[in-house]
Amino acid sequence: MSVPVDLINDQAIQYIAAVTHGEMRNQPEEAKLHVISSIVNRLGKGEWRGLDLKGLSDKYYYAVRDSKSGKNTGFSEAISGKFRNKSDESDFKKTLMLTSAVIKGHRQPYDTQFYFNTKEDARQKKAGRKVFDYSKVKSVGDFDAGGSRFTAYAYK
Repeated sequence: MSVPVDLINDQAIQYIAAVTHGEMRNQPEEAKLHVISSIVNRLGKGEWRGLDLKGLSDKYYYAVRDSKSGKNTGFSEAISGKFRNKSDESDFKKTLMLTSAVIKGHRQPYDTQFYFNTKEDARQKKAGRKVFDYSKVKSVGDFDAGGSRFTAYAYK
């Protein structure tokens, strides 16, 4: 799987790491790799065609949307470089290294295009095709983060 060429720069790597930090701050590397993979795998494809990195993250990642209301500080801390504590700063540096490894081809991304925690997954399934059509996707893995179980999906 190749990374879109426009992501192979320090600014894009920093931004993807910030989104990932906001989504999975202080969570296992596997969880972060699913987030990074979902960003890389969405850009320029399917329903996400035409969205740039900022447009994609503003629309589809809670960490970015919630940072505007103050609900999630991880993304805004990573963007500003001003962290509440050394632990969060250290975690972001690890996320930045992981993001760089994926973008530069030293680490293989997962097939993940999106992911739901168990509660959101159940809500989506209950709503049927009104919200999300499960007949068009396949599960590509499960992971734990923040005390929740997540399922990662990709289009068939």
